[in-house]
Amino acid sequence: YDTQRIIQETNPGFSHICERRSPIALQQMLLAGDMDLILIYRHFITPDPGLITQDLASFPVILMVSADNPNAVPGATFSDFRFTPFIFDHEDTASRNSDVRNRALAFALNFGIEPAEIILVYNRETAFMAAEQGLGFILTSRFSNVIHNPNLKSYPTKGNESLTAVWREDTDSELLRKYVEVLET
Repeated sequence: YDTQRIIQETNPGFSHICERRSPIALQQMLLAGDMDLILIYRHFITPDPGLITQDLASFPVILMVSADNPNAVPGATFSDFRFTPFIFDHEDTASRNSDVRNRALAFALNFGIEPAEIILVYNRETAFMAAEQGLGFILTSRFSNVIHNPNLKSYPTKGNESLTAVWREDTDSELLRKYVEVLET
């Protein structure tokens, strides 16, 4: 739907620009004041007392694995891949690997998966490629473009992930809240 048109009906000077960036880049831009609002999956949000968050929608999380995986057979479920490595993407090069691994493990456990190993990669595209090559599984939203990849098989997990609006307390305004409200509808 046309978010800008809806907001402009009561706020004629309103305009917005949409950008697709990595979760780390989005948060850095938000904190630097280069963006007023970001939309991000909740598990990517780095806690900060100066941020306001509002969950907008909840999406099922899907486990994706190489179509060539021997366990990727008719009738398989996500739990059939519990001994498969979990490929977790992050761009947070400032964090220690042990912190990122702990976040990855917590994320997987949230969906009923306890991976035997965690493989860290630095971007989503590398994670998809590693899964295609049979190196492990990835977790993604049911609405991710990768679910249409014929080289990967998908299996629903037991959980959902929230798409969340995030903005800074010092930029909080009636207009920002109205924009978030329109996004919720």
